[in-house]
Amino acid sequence: MKLNRKITLILAMAAAATGLGWSGGQAQTATNLICKGCVGYKDIGKKAIRNKNIDKGTIKPNRLSAPTGAAGTTPLSTPNIVTDEIVRTISVEIPKRGVVVVNASAYFRFDTADSQVTCTITDGTEVDSPRLRANGSTTTADQRAVVSGTRAFVETTKGPKTYNFVCEPGGDDIDAYDAVMTAIYAPKNIQITP
Repeated sequence: MKLNRKITLILAMAAAATGLGWSGGQAQTATNLICKGCVGYKDIGKKAIRNKNIDKGTIKPNRLSAPTGAAGTTPLSTPNIVTDEIVRTISVEIPKRGVVVVNASAYFRFDTADSQVTCTITDGTEVDSPRLRANGSTTTADQRAVVSGTRAFVETTKGPKTYNFVCEPGGDDIDAYDAVMTAIYAPKNIQITP
C-alpha cells in the first residue's frame, strides 16, 4: 500500500511538472524572453522613432511612395453656352511626372427642339476627341440630360496643370447646370494590355 502511495505521489509530481495535472491550467508571462522583432507601446509612441534609430542606408528613396493627391471644384452653371465654351475648369500642381485622372459632369437644359450638346475633357480650349454627347428637346422628358466622363492625362513634367470641360451647343438656348470637375494624381501609370 505504501508503495502505491509513493508511485501515485511520483506520478502526480511528474504530471504537474509536465503540465498534465488534474487541476485547471494557468497562463504565465515569459520573463526571460529575448525578442529582436517585438514592438511595444514605447516603440510606437510619440516621437519614438527618430533619425538616430534608423541605420544609415536602410531607407532608400526608390522604396518610398511618391505623393498622390486629389482636387475638386464646386458646381458652376453657365446659361446659353456658345461654341467651345469652357463650362468648368480645374487646376492642379503635380510634384513630378505621372497620371492625372480628370472627371467632369454637368446637366444640360434644352430649350430648342432636336438639340444636342457635345463636350470634351481637355487640357486645351476647344471641343475635340474624345467627345461626350447628349441629345435633348423641348418635351418635358427630353428637356434635361447629363453629360459626364473621365479622361486620363499622362504628364511628363511636374508643375501646374489645367484641365477644361469644354462644350458646344447643337441648337439654340442650351444651359449647363452644376458643372463639376475632379482630378486625381498618381505618380505612376500602369500599362494596359488590350
